[in-house]
Amino acid sequence: MPPSLRRLKLGLIVAGLALALWPLPPSVSPWFFLGCIVLTGIPHGAIDHVLHRNYTSGPAWLVSVRFYGEYFLWIGAYTLLWWLLPQLAIVGFLLVSAYHFGQTQLAYLPAEIIPWQRRAIQLTWGVLVVGGFVFANSVVLNYGFTQVIPIPNLDGLAQWSRPYMEATACGLILLLVVSLHRQPNTLLIELIELTTLAMVFLSNDFYTSFGLFFGGWHALNAIHHSISDVSRYEQFSLRRFARESLVHSIASLGGIALIVWLVSRSQSAVGTELLIFIALSVLAFPHIVVLEQWYAFLQRPRTGATEAQTSASSVADPTASC
Repeated sequence: MPPSLRRLKLGLIVAGLALALWPLPPSVSPWFFLGCIVLTGIPHGAIDHVLHRNYTSGPAWLVSVRFYGEYFLWIGAYTLLWWLLPQLAIVGFLLVSAYHFGQTQLAYLPAEIIPWQRRAIQLTWGVLVVGGFVFANSVVLNYGFTQVIPIPNLDGLAQWSRPYMEATACGLILLLVVSLHRQPNTLLIELIELTTLAMVFLSNDFYTSFGLFFGGWHALNAIHHSISDVSRYEQFSLRRFARESLVHSIASLGGIALIVWLVSRSQSAVGTELLIFIALSVLAFPHIVVLEQWYAFLQRPRTGATEAQTSASSVADPTASC
């Protein structure tokens, strides 16, 4: 794990412990959530075009056309899925998101790990976090999700079912321990992070919990990995990241605001919170696809890269790799 990534993780742990001890008041938490979404949540996925141009060969104009064509195709396809099969859309998105969160969190794992084992470890981490967030913030189920899928209110679950949920969580943690036991330092910091997130989820409301996890843990880790990895193929810094992500971030935020405004004008029964979730999922799905292709490219043998990419990576600092 690069020292810069270790410092980032320790900083997030400190921030999480502070919020666990001193939760934000309800009047402040929605603004904290909004700030996290605007400053890091949306921007972290707004450089997909940069990732795409590095793992796609061909003329620049054709690469751009292909990127935007595929991106809007995925957006359209997932919007259609929400329209036709909302139950499948929400369940599928939660599972895919869990894997995506774990993929970003554990992107620094050694390349020698077998791909299916890597994916299993990443999915395990993501399921623990997503499951813990939902169980600790069952109020989210009152935001209109039961209109889409018959999710039981977790506060009203029979007591006999809770031990099974707890046993499942313990089993997933045990699986994580077994998978990472050969990397004690990595295992220790990941368990501390999971514990810190659990404390945040249990002591804060939905907005603070999701804001810190999505805008902090997920987005900042993704930004760190993106800058580090893209720098192996082109000049890329935090300032360049901010510049490259600005236009797409504004477009994404504007698109979400437009969707919410149009639906609110139509007097739809869909709640605002659920509508924002749907809009975020529609935007996030093509981002998840791009990131999966990006990590597959990074793990590809160097002989598969172009001559220019091979030359760039040969002079890059190997410690900058995730």
